[in-house]
Parts: sequence; C-alpha cells; structure tokens
Amino acid sequence: MELVGAKGTSLAVREMLLDNHRFDESIRRTGAPREILTTRLRRLVAAKLVTRCITTERPVVQIPPH
Repeated sequence: MELVGAKGTSLAVREMLLDNHRFDESIRRTGAPREILTTRLRRLVAAKLVTRCITTERPVVQIPPH
C-alpha cells in the first residue's frame, strides 16, 4: 500500500484505470512532473503491479489481467 499511496503513483494508477496508457497523455491530463511520474511508473513495474509494453509507436503501461 505504501507504494500505491505515494504522491504521483495514485495519479498514474488512476490514469491506467481510466484506460489511458500513454505516458505523454498521462503527463498532460494529470499535470504531474515528468520525473515524478517516470519514477513512480518504474517502481510499479519493478513491483510487478503494472507491465510495460513496447509497441511499434511508443511504450505503454498497463495493469496486467489477473
């Protein structure tokens, strides 16, 4: 819970739950600083709470299906 409750992390999770998986779009919609959102997303990926997917266009992050 500490990881998900960190400032910026809840915004990233909210965006993914709202079906927004694009980093630049998350920055625009939340107003979160790029560095903070990058750090939070990397921690979520490291904790295996989200996955990072590389597409032919740009990477996306998503909550994996259970």
